[in-house]
Parts: sequence; structure tokens; C-alpha cells
Amino acid sequence: MFNNDRWYLFALKLIPSPPIQRSCDCGCRWQDASLANYLKIVKSELDRIDQLLERFGSLLPAPQILPPLLQALGKEDADLKRVADLISFDPALTARLLGFCNSAFFGLSTRIDSVPEAVHQLGFRTVYRIVAGTVGGRLLTPSQRDADNFPGSWWKHAVLTAFAAQFVADDIGAEPGAMFTAGLLHELGRVVLLQAFKGDYARLLEKEPGLTKSEVAEREMNAFGVTHAETGGRLLARWQFDAPIVSGVRFHNDPASASDETEQRFAACVHLSDELALSADPVNGEQVLAQAEPPISMAMLNLSPKNLSRYEGLITENMKFAEAMCQLN
Repeated sequence: MFNNDRWYLFALKLIPSPPIQRSCDCGCRWQDASLANYLKIVKSELDRIDQLLERFGSLLPAPQILPPLLQALGKEDADLKRVADLISFDPALTARLLGFCNSAFFGLSTRIDSVPEAVHQLGFRTVYRIVAGTVGGRLLTPSQRDADNFPGSWWKHAVLTAFAAQFVADDIGAEPGAMFTAGLLHELGRVVLLQAFKGDYARLLEKEPGLTKSEVAEREMNAFGVTHAETGGRLLARWQFDAPIVSGVRFHNDPASASDETEQRFAACVHLSDELALSADPVNGEQVLAQAEPPISMAMLNLSPKNLSRYEGLITENMKFAEAMCQLN
């Protein structure tokens, strides 16, 4: 019944072994489940997400450039020509990249007229930030039709989360570009749910301040039968992003539920970066890191309060860069 369902197999890999007598942070739908019922629950949830994405996922422009660009940049001897060719294939993206590189923000004395020049002058990391920010902005900024329901803080929060994820990645030995991407797209599922359920989901968002992440997920499940994290992860898998990025998005609210230590750490990085971004630029007045309990992701990543202070300083130093990126779209 499940033949050739790539995501189903992927889901079984991501969800730990059938959690008999296990509580889930998104509710208790896994408790006392037999293996047969467990598989039915997984398949049912995936079917709901698939139905949603069939109707509304196609409204979002697939970021086709990012997976191959990440692969090219992930190599130790990244090929400048390959990177330049990938970016240059999209004229509109190239124009935005060069326009930003030549903007007053960078204040370069020599004009940049090509992608290779941009990489040479600014480096792979900065160029990837600009490219990913441009592509991500197409996904996470609203159409005119949906603008009234979109919180204005979403895009800036996504960019700050991406910056924070890259800083954390440097410390834990993760690939910075992949972590930047997961941070940037961690709330992608919210866009799908907002397009699908419009005012109903917007009203749920209005009640979100003060709720825990698990309470938000539980309310999403009760109201819509899916969560934004699951929906975003499924969509990224459809777009052929690598498993760690999908896991980072799928489990960013519950990193301990990822299938293995590598993916748990990836999800924990996104979880912590989300909270760092909220602390640096609160959404609806939410000061996450000011809470008494430190994020669980800190322990999972073996980080200390000194690390957090440094990340907060780096985010502050890069705030103008992040704000400039928010104006790309």
C-alpha cells in the first residue's frame, strides 16, 4: 500500500521507532499505539499534508536553485564557475544579486558587473546569503491577495533565524549554508496553512503569543489536522532538499523527535536559532531567552550561556545586513 512513497519511507526514518507508551509534544496521538495503528496514523497525516500541498503548495515558487547551489558550495573546493553558472541561469536573481552588491550598504569602490566578481569581492558565504534571501523572500513574503493576513514580522524573523543558525553552525561543525537555509525556511509551512485556511489560521496566530511551541502545534492539529512544521518539512522534501534540512524544519519545535543524533542536532540548531531571533527582535513582544528555563536545544548542542551571549552579539552586529536583505523583495 505504501510502495514508492518516498516521503512515507522518509517519515518512518524521521519518526523514532513506534513510540508505544510515549508522549508526543504535539499531543498524545502516539500513546498506546500498536504498530499497525501507528503506520495508519503516519499515512493519514501524510495524506492530509499531501492533499493540502496539492491544492496550495503549487502556488509557491519552488526554489530550484538552492539544492544544487548548496551541493556546489558544500564541497571543500567549491567551483566558482559552477556556482556562477547556477546563479546566472536566473537573470532576475542575478540582477538582484548585483544590485545589492553595488548598493550603498556594501559601499564598494569598484562596481561589480558579474557573479564571479561578486563571489571574488564578497565571498561565497555572503553571496549565498543574498541569493537564499532573494529566493526565500519570494516564498515568505505575501502576495497582494494574502497581505492582510500575513504578520509583517515574519520575513525579518526568518532572516534573523537564518543568520543565527549560521553562527551556531560554525560552532557545532554543521554546514553553514545548509543551516542558513533551514533557518530561513523554518516557518514555510505557516505560509501554506495561511494560504489554505486564511482567516481561520490568522486568528490562530493572534492567539499564539504566550503559548508554548507544543501548544501551538496541538492547536494546529486540532483545528487543521496538520502542523506548520510537518507541512514545511513535507514541502521541502518534495522540492528535493537534503534530509538534514527537511529534518531541521520538520522538527524545529521538537528536535528530540528527529531520528538520529545528526538530525537531532540540526533540528536543535534551528530551534535555538528561532529563539535567538525572537530574543533579538521580538515578535508580538515575545522575549524567549529572557525566560527562566534555558532552551532544551542548548543542552543538545552542548552550548553554554557564553555561547548565547556571543550569538546575540553577532546578530546585533549583522542586524543592518539582515534588514537590508529584507528589502530585497
